[in-house]
Amino acid sequence: MATWRQALEVVMTDEDVARLTALSRSRTEPASRVQRAQMLRSLVACASWILLLAKNSTAPDLSLR
Repeated sequence: MATWRQALEVVMTDEDVARLTALSRSRTEPASRVQRAQMLRSLVACASWILLLAKNSTAPDLSLR
């Protein structure tokens, strides 16, 4: 049976993104922290891409021709 899902809005400042970028490139931090930072950066990049598309009311052509 499906359960109710609640959407969350995640807001990150430029300082937060810079910190995640530094962590995601680190060679001295534990691998789990580096991977988590990489995933969060990807999430922010994906969210900003989706917001940009929604704002411009355009969508890429994903048809397989």
